[in-house]
Amino acid sequence: MPLLHIEPKVEILDRYGRPQAIPPSVALQRRGPIVQVALHFPTAFSKELVSRGENLPNPMVGDAVIDTGASNSCIDFEAATELGLMPVDVSRMQSASHSDHEVPVYFAALEILGMGARFELRSMGASLRAQNLIALIGRDALASSVLFYDGPTGQATLVLV
Repeated sequence: MPLLHIEPKVEILDRYGRPQAIPPSVALQRRGPIVQVALHFPTAFSKELVSRGENLPNPMVGDAVIDTGASNSCIDFEAATELGLMPVDVSRMQSASHSDHEVPVYFAALEILGMGARFELRSMGASLRAQNLIALIGRDALASSVLFYDGPTGQATLVLV
């Protein structure tokens, strides 16, 4: 049963430009539960490339937020393009800031580093780089897990069942 404990460590600069740690409870509230992920080609595509004698691209590594408000996981458009993923479909996305807009859908693998969890999902494309993210881990991936979110202590724990 893979388990990952998350306690964000965030620093801000004070008015003199010196780093100042903020309490974990504030960091968790501001940023959410952040995990490091690797974005890969899904297994079937990887096997096909290898069988043709082609090299697999290196995975894209970056941060992802565990987003219980997202019904579907999302990956950054730029990260998908850099990895060489091609859209497999188009879907309509609803978000807090947009209503019913069309986005590409990618079939991709998201691996949560330090946990050994890997999800192969149809993930919607989104602009996430401005938030320093390459993915949102949505309820489609979380359906097989338990998330403990402890706001007062600024900790979260993700358990895959």
